[in-house]
Amino acid sequence: MEHVRKELSYDFRAFLRMVEEQKAAHGMEILVGAEAKILRDGSLDVCKTVLSNIQVLGIAEHSFRGDMHALVRALGRAFGSYERAEFARVWVHPGLKLLRGQARSIEIFRETMQLALEHEVYIEVNLYYRLPPEPLLSFIPSSKAVIGLNAHSVDEVERLGEIALDLERKIGGGD
Repeated sequence: MEHVRKELSYDFRAFLRMVEEQKAAHGMEILVGAEAKILRDGSLDVCKTVLSNIQVLGIAEHSFRGDMHALVRALGRAFGSYERAEFARVWVHPGLKLLRGQARSIEIFRETMQLALEHEVYIEVNLYYRLPPEPLLSFIPSSKAVIGLNAHSVDEVERLGEIALDLERKIGGGD
């Protein structure tokens, strides 16, 4: 999943060509994904060129500017966006910003997670950040969970891959 913005600082088409080269060279399926930041109004910081070339859209909250309640409203709007699109939508690093600091944050996070599921948005179980917190994993149906390593090296893939195998029984309450 590549980080994107409405105004890209790199050639996205070159990135797509590299993906196609890697598919051919390794004989594997590679899905193109984009991680877009949520803006205060609930829109996403992503351009149409990117949206027309991806299979997965990551909705990221971590750089949101505003309080918890504004974030929940923005997430609700973002989850409702692109429902008819050809790509899957995933809430990535869920809770990285939302779970910071307030006593009710777990309750609010759980309600927001339910809202994502109602909009058919997948929930990333991010191993690097350990999100969502383990007690909430059983509330994610296994059919709506995506394991995210957030790895930046082969060593991290190997280490986090072992943890991913252990998570399967915790997601969705073992459904």
